Amino acid sequence: MISCREWFSAVELAGQPGLPQARRSISRALSTLGEDQRRKRQGRGGGWEYHISALPSATQAALLTMNGQSQREPEAPAAVEQEPEPEGRSAALWQNFERRPQTIKDRAAERLQVVLAVE
Repeated sequence: MISCREWFSAVELAGQPGLPQARRSISRALSTLGEDQRRKRQGRGGGWEYHISALPSATQAALLTMNGQSQREPEAPAAVEQEPEPEGRSAALWQNFERRPQTIKDRAAERLQVVLAVE
């Protein structure tokens, strides 16, 4: 029985149809995915793994063909079904903001002032 892989590293995705050739370009392009579509890679070197459902359809088809499987709709990861609570999402966003460098925080504050001035 062929096992269905659902998670792929940037190195494995490099050069696949619909994605950039360079590993760093893939990581940058997929960096905005949520926690349900990307996860920290286990093992030496770290990095991220990306769920097949988050990839372009051309990439999905190539990966399924490469794994010897017929093209089918990939299953979404289990975490997709569970919507985070609004308070949890808000807290996670603020934690993410707090980890950013001060220059980015200052830029965000300037943009907020522009939005408030328009309203």
